[in-house]
Amino acid sequence: MKKNIFYIGIVFFLLSNHIVFAQNSYPQNYFRSPIDLPIYLSGGFCTLRNDHFHAGIDITTYDVENMPVMAAADGWVSRIKISPFGYGKALYIDHPNGYTTVYGHLNSYTDAIGKYVKDIQYTNQNFEMDIFPKKGELIVVKGQLVALSGNTGGSSGPHIHFEIRDTKTEEIINPVLFGIDVNDTIAPEIKQVAINRIYKRDFNANKTLAVINYNDKNSDTVFIPEGSVGIDAVVNDYTTFKVNSFNPYEINLYINNEKYYTCKFEKFSFDKSKYVNAHLNFANWWNYGIKYQRLYKLSSNQLYFYQTKNDGLFDVEANKMYQVKIEAIDLAGFSKEFEFNIFGIADTVKDSIITVDAVKAKTYSELTFLENNLSIPDDIEANELGNGKVKVKYKHSDLPITFIKPCNLAINYNGNTLHSKSSLYYIDYNKNIIYAGGFLYKDGRVSASISKPGTYFIGEDLQNPIIKPLNINKKSHIKGKHLSFKIIDKLSGIDKYNLYINNQWVLAEYDAKSDMLTYFFDASTPNGIAIVILKVADKVGNESIYTKKVYIKY
Repeated sequence: MKKNIFYIGIVFFLLSNHIVFAQNSYPQNYFRSPIDLPIYLSGGFCTLRNDHFHAGIDITTYDVENMPVMAAADGWVSRIKISPFGYGKALYIDHPNGYTTVYGHLNSYTDAIGKYVKDIQYTNQNFEMDIFPKKGELIVVKGQLVALSGNTGGSSGPHIHFEIRDTKTEEIINPVLFGIDVNDTIAPEIKQVAINRIYKRDFNANKTLAVINYNDKNSDTVFIPEGSVGIDAVVNDYTTFKVNSFNPYEINLYINNEKYYTCKFEKFSFDKSKYVNAHLNFANWWNYGIKYQRLYKLSSNQLYFYQTKNDGLFDVEANKMYQVKIEAIDLAGFSKEFEFNIFGIADTVKDSIITVDAVKAKTYSELTFLENNLSIPDDIEANELGNGKVKVKYKHSDLPITFIKPCNLAINYNGNTLHSKSSLYYIDYNKNIIYAGGFLYKDGRVSASISKPGTYFIGEDLQNPIIKPLNINKKSHIKGKHLSFKIIDKLSGIDKYNLYINNQWVLAEYDAKSDMLTYFFDASTPNGIAIVILKVADKVGNESIYTKKVYIKY
């Protein structure tokens, strides 16, 4: 069943014998869908991801690529970005009403946009680009075919990533609030609730007192020692199929019928997205794989989703009963409630309060840890482990939470002369060795900007990248209408790649997730015998060169 979503000034949600009023000032029916098919989502707005909220919505293309993508409204192309990572091939269109639409993971651009892109790629001899056409240079009209859908960049399957942003502030806004019609027939779910003792309104200063699973009776009473309490909840929303879970639009917490917490996933800015690790209970997610959302606001949390009383926290007193209700609402008008009671009991064992001391900078015999202005959650520290290794972690926690702001780490090398290709590497919490970058200074220090906790050390990448042709047979004939290679670098990673046919640079497209480099034949591709040269360099300058005389026929 397809359910239409209407927003006309004030939206009425008729839910479970009550009405919720929601003010919506966004223009309705100005933007059309970017596809000419019913919208089913594979990713929702503000879904909880690793180190960020998901921006925009992911529109399924039914596991098919090259579906037509249309401009959502009249406007002009303001940005074109092509990368082996992130959004892959992306298109940005500014509109005269002050909003920008974004289309990601595209396979190709059409007509004038496609020619504009290819001309610049050949001029710069670079597949990757990030350009900003002048206003009026590439005009589009509502419903115009602008691209074909794909699976480029960091995408894990064919779909269209679609965003609506405020052009001036670049805040990402929930597209459904503009009347984009999404198929939704399923109510949100509140699967589990955790009741926590809160000692300090910061990341690691709490412990779980009780966990309640959702049941239809909704009549549980839990006995909690007196003191400050904060509640976490596992809240999921779905649209039509229970395949991928999303966030609902709104989550509310009521204590004795008084609203203590409201979270509305309406909009956010990219520079605040890492605060997803403050919004969720990171410790429970990392240790147990459960994504609890805090129904209270940490003092360090700079997101503006919330309206709260006392930051959503409340005090439990001995011998008193507290009625708790959690409510989840989606934009299709569906809701779910979870009700239970808390009864306060005397706390005979007082837990010690965690205190945090601010740390600005520290110097060690083998390293210098420069000033880091962290907003979440605690200060950080660096400790020598011996053998030139340094462990960087939060002062009161071993949890691998990404830093809100990067900091500089410099490690001094006291051994033999360092190689010019020396860099910093780190061992993450899954025992993976990851390139961190960095620069070698004359005094023997290697310095890099870091944003992850882990064990850091100076390493040398002396290995050349690996080049493996995929469709050149034993007779040197190329199979198909393209030329493909696997290009792999196991340490610092691929940095540059250039393909030449008969000494002429040609456009080869790099897909980092599959290590694939592909040149699609076009009108300029020579037929017959040709010399293929591929040069691939890694991030510290190691280079491999592949040369082959081949026969091209297409």
